Amino acid sequence: LNGLCKEYTAIDLGPSVELAREITRDCHAVHIIQANAMMPPLKEECFDYVWSHGVLHHTPSTIDAFTAVSKLPKKKTGRCYIWVYHKGGPLWEYGNRLARSITTRLPASLVNFISYVTVPLLYLIPAYNKRVNLSNISWDECALSTHDWLAPKYQWHHSPEEVMSWFEE
Repeated sequence: LNGLCKEYTAIDLGPSVELAREITRDCHAVHIIQANAMMPPLKEECFDYVWSHGVLHHTPSTIDAFTAVSKLPKKKTGRCYIWVYHKGGPLWEYGNRLARSITTRLPASLVNFISYVTVPLLYLIPAYNKRVNLSNISWDECALSTHDWLAPKYQWHHSPEEVMSWFEE
């Protein structure tokens, strides 16, 4: 932890909360909650900063998840940061849907294998090649990013204008 905050609260619906708790077991200022981001069991307007990077687009409704987490920062002084998958052109969106129509039905072990062997392809994918490739992160981190693309049940893509409209509302 970077020491910028006195306390940290994290929520995740999946079993990763167990690993997060293990990693932060000696950090008494860290609170890990297994919960749904679309219905966070947290008081509204009580956080200075809410950060969600690559999470909301894996819910049944990105906008509903955003609406829920955007109520958590303090009204006047709080801040909210989100990052969601960018909407690509028609060919990209079609190819993505086609690939995921297969990978989301495969056994987890096979998707894990595919995630590792396809890491070099990240250099060819415009959405990833500047942020996620072997020149700036490890093979395991690249594979995790690929897995995050191939495996989740839900995956929505949004334009910057669409996301900005959520903040404006």
